[in-house]
Amino acid sequence: MVRSIFVSVSGNFEGKLFVQLLALIYRSYIKKQMDENGLYKKYTMQTLLDDLDIIELYRQSKKLIISF
Repeated sequence: MVRSIFVSVSGNFEGKLFVQLLALIYRSYIKKQMDENGLYKKYTMQTLLDDLDIIELYRQSKKLIISF
């Protein structure tokens, strides 16, 4: 789904456009992986993204911690 981009400065537009390009590349990669691994039998794209959305990564001293 494409949303309108409202910005007041040209540089902001270019930044938002770049982020949307990265999101499209990332989403295309996920779709390809879901196709190749048969994940559409268990998930829709949205349910997979919702499940991934709860994962958080943060650093505590020198350790990386992944939280679900």
